[in-house]
Amino acid sequence: MINKDKTEIINKIRKLLALSDSPNENEAIVAAQKANELLVKYNISLGDVHSSESTFSKQVVYVYKKATSWKGQLCAGVAFFNFCVAYECRFDGLSATILYGRDANVITGKLQWEYLVDVVEKLTVKSGFQGLSAKNAFRMGCAVRIANRMRVLLEAQGKSGICFEENSISALAV
Repeated sequence: MINKDKTEIINKIRKLLALSDSPNENEAIVAAQKANELLVKYNISLGDVHSSESTFSKQVVYVYKKATSWKGQLCAGVAFFNFCVAYECRFDGLSATILYGRDANVITGKLQWEYLVDVVEKLTVKSGFQGLSAKNAFRMGCAVRIANRMRVLLEAQGKSGICFEENSISALAV
């Protein structure tokens, strides 16, 4: 792609991202989805859109003493969806799950993970399941389903001609 074309696409993405802050929910969703499609299709990172040099970073998603496998499953799905890597570190009797990737992707992934954890917790309360085992099984089912749906979405984008590779550097706008 020549520089002029890339500049035009980046300008269009900027306008769409501005629209994604609209108070009209439907308009905001459509604008964010279209911006996401363009980011992935042309393999452009949010760093390129914001005219900053794209760098890599890592960020702690959560720290825990006792692992909750559903949160790890969900984090792995979110990391894949946002072109990041999730890994675990142990220190001083604690463990931490960390996202590593491009700055914009890591920030987006962490925010998305936090939101999805809240949603799963609310769904668990609404489910009416009693007992820790039943609630954790429900949470794990939600996490696995969300991760699978994210993979299907990325594969569908790949089949529709939008650039997708596991080592892609584009960020998804959510």
